[in-house]
Amino acid sequence: MIGGSGQVGRRIVGLLPDDEVVSPTHRELDLADASGLRRFLRENRFEAIVIPGAARDIDWCESHPREAFSINAEGPGIVAEESRGAQVLFFSTDAVFDGAAGPYQPEDLPNPISVYGQTKVEGEKRIQVSRRWSVLRTCQVYSSDSGHNFLTQIAAKILAGEPVLGWTDAFGTQTDADSLAEETVRVLGEGRSGILHLAGRDLCTRYEFALEAARVLGRPEGVVPGLTDRPNRPKKSGLISTLLGYREGIARQLKRYLAR
Repeated sequence: MIGGSGQVGRRIVGLLPDDEVVSPTHRELDLADASGLRRFLRENRFEAIVIPGAARDIDWCESHPREAFSINAEGPGIVAEESRGAQVLFFSTDAVFDGAAGPYQPEDLPNPISVYGQTKVEGEKRIQVSRRWSVLRTCQVYSSDSGHNFLTQIAAKILAGEPVLGWTDAFGTQTDADSLAEETVRVLGEGRSGILHLAGRDLCTRYEFALEAARVLGRPEGVVPGLTDRPNRPKKSGLISTLLGYREGIARQLKRYLAR
């Protein structure tokens, strides 16, 4: 597992037997360290290699395109080259599309409008040098974890009595992290290959998502509608898939968040 400490990677690790998982820390194995990746994979052999690790922050990628390319494209490509028959699962994103006509099917042609999306498209291509590969595209993953997570950012503001801005012109199929991890383990077990879309089944705006979270927290009036001013964010995006809907996912994750 490369990126096993993130909100998705950690959940996948937790669903697998301890004696079957190797999950190096970022310090031990860095996707940007080409020589370190090659050395590690030549010294160890695996049945499957899962890559949820990535540079995901869109704004950071815009200002650090070379570093983003190294992490999101070159590193995964090296993993594929050195996989030696292992099943390679690479996590990608709806940001590979331009957001003009979503939600998207796996066979739709990518057309990214951000550096992040461009690096992920290149990563998808490079992963395919492996004999057994899967590209797992997902969309706006959320969980009960604090940090870079729209749901808990909403919760923190609502509970502090601060307003939350929800974009009414930005659509997506927000994805519950636990559902995504569970489906990823099924993909592993079944050996499914190719480009797969694993995302929430409901298309909604960021405003609708935030409003539902605020409703669960008892303060729907805390969400303020607005329009996005981010030109590198796909607007009508999302992926056609069947994972848990956002209402059920929000209820489950906020219950855990509040129980801490």
